[in-house]
Amino acid sequence: TELLPPVLEIEGRLEAKRADDYLCGLQWSKKSDVSVLALTPYDNRAAFDQIFDYFASRGRYAVIGKGRGMSSIVKDVYITPVGPGHNLPPHINLLEYNTLDPNVPERMLVVTFVVNKPEHWDNPVVPDAPQPVGASPVNGNGTHGPQFSPRPPQGFTPMQNGHAHQQQFGGIPPNPYSAQSPVSGQPYSAPNSGAGAYPSPSPQLPPHPNPMVHSILGPLAHTPVVAQILSAAGNNVEEHVLLNMRDILANDPAARDDLGIFSQRLANVGSHGQQG
Repeated sequence: TELLPPVLEIEGRLEAKRADDYLCGLQWSKKSDVSVLALTPYDNRAAFDQIFDYFASRGRYAVIGKGRGMSSIVKDVYITPVGPGHNLPPHINLLEYNTLDPNVPERMLVVTFVVNKPEHWDNPVVPDAPQPVGASPVNGNGTHGPQFSPRPPQGFTPMQNGHAHQQQFGGIPPNPYSAQSPVSGQPYSAPNSGAGAYPSPSPQLPPHPNPMVHSILGPLAHTPVVAQILSAAGNNVEEHVLLNMRDILANDPAARDDLGIFSQRLANVGSHGQQG
């Protein structure tokens, strides 16, 4: 309750694809938490629908400004409109604790906020406790989220019947996007017609500091998704994680360029492992 002010001010909008890639990439970080509030109308349906319709019709996330009353550890806050019959945002599937119904029963606004963890949160009682899969220290945590398009400030009061879901990720990965944000969404380029073949390694890229990356992934080590993951994890990725990455990227060419697709495939691998 001390993280967010009573009124959230919307200061811009961000293409859903960019926001999804950024939020999904946080699962390989170590110095941040991601929490989610699922909000439904409380006492002002008209205002709720106005915000919902504005961003849903444009395929955008609302970007919340860091105004008065916002905790200093809050780094980014986004609002996502999700209607009945639509899928939850992909980063929801990566939450460690998630009780949101995937069959969305009614309109809701999903508020996602990224929090920089204080250092003492990383000090476990047992010094040698294992880290979460793929979580590694990241050099620095001052990188900001993707740039967004500004819009006139608009106040938004969080409803009191929201539900919180939290997942510990890690440090903010470097922002892979340029400072320019298109006003309208650009279609994501499809894989090449020869998508079944491995991508050719780029001669301009230096060898990875982690020798297992090349030995396990081979030419897949130079795909955009691998670059994002290794950047977030500081190149410290365990062998079994790289093996999972190789299987996913080899079997689904679209996952090589789209972090959202890759994260969904990885979540499916985890759920199958738990069932087994």
